[in-house]
Amino acid sequence: MMQRVRRILAMTCAALGVLAAGGVASAAATLVYGTGGFPTTPPKLPAAEWVWSAKDNGQSPRRLARGVAPLVSPNGRLVVYEIFTRNAQRLEVVPAAGGRSRRLLGNVQDGGVVAWSPDSRTVAAVTGRELGTKRLILIDVASGTVRRTVASAPDFGAVSFSPRGDRLVYARTVGRQGSDLYTAGVSGGRPVALTRDHNSLAPVWGPRWIVFSRSRPSSHRNDAPKLDLYLVKPSGTGLHRLTHTNPGYLLAGLVATAWSADGRRLLAEFTGQDTSYAETVDPVTGRVRRLGTPAQGLIGAGLSRDGTTVLATTGGPDPGDSDVVAVPYTGGRLRTLAPHARMPDWNAVRAPR
Repeated sequence: MMQRVRRILAMTCAALGVLAAGGVASAAATLVYGTGGFPTTPPKLPAAEWVWSAKDNGQSPRRLARGVAPLVSPNGRLVVYEIFTRNAQRLEVVPAAGGRSRRLLGNVQDGGVVAWSPDSRTVAAVTGRELGTKRLILIDVASGTVRRTVASAPDFGAVSFSPRGDRLVYARTVGRQGSDLYTAGVSGGRPVALTRDHNSLAPVWGPRWIVFSRSRPSSHRNDAPKLDLYLVKPSGTGLHRLTHTNPGYLLAGLVATAWSADGRRLLAEFTGQDTSYAETVDPVTGRVRRLGTPAQGLIGAGLSRDGTTVLATTGGPDPGDSDVVAVPYTGGRLRTLAPHARMPDWNAVRAPR
């Protein structure tokens, strides 16, 4: 569970910046997801994990390759995913329509810190030593070559492109335990510090604001730090607290997941020990509302560009099985897109039909 929380918090894994960044007009409405990996009996061993693509309504599923954590390009044509070997963790790319996959990066670190640029031409990822200096790099997808190194640090958190694709924001460790946000130009230039509090993480770049989590210590001994959402302009101005929650013991709080294209709707995840569920957030008032019921255990994965529909999985943070579903942002009936599946992503513009 803690590994999943770290992924959501984007200090080792996060993969959510592309949907929030706005993107470009889609050539194909594409859903991707993973299957397998759940314990099977007999024997009680994980099944092989596969990456799949389908239409955004779940129809016409196609098995693409063995791997995990698929992310679809904004134009819906390509899928990047991770694959584990004995010696390394690789990043591969495969056509969403099916075909031969090829390697993009042979040594992936902070695996979930992967994002597509809005024009679907560039992928941001982290490489380097597991214990030592790591590099946030930009990869040209067509050629597979590294365009440039954005920054170096012991660890990186979530990375998110601006809607225009000319800049990106990322979290990186500062000192022994702290984390701050930085912005950098895609074409070059020195990174610019967006925060200096050493408690900022998990940024998602929206149409007008960058949303991120800021941690604060708990007043209780041995308790988890508490997280609320903050907003800041890309220029670094207008910083203010958005949500005011009071998480209980061993509960952490809110981490942003995705923006709607107009910036009027925001999706977040409430996290903590043995806890993870989707909440909607009003970007103006900071009001939060749980999506679905505790029995459904909805974990948010993405938001359609028009903000009407949430992509999610059922079953809570540690399911024996789960389904990939679509649910109205305002709440309502679940629509199953892929049964017995998880780790979804999509480039949906509106509710799937």
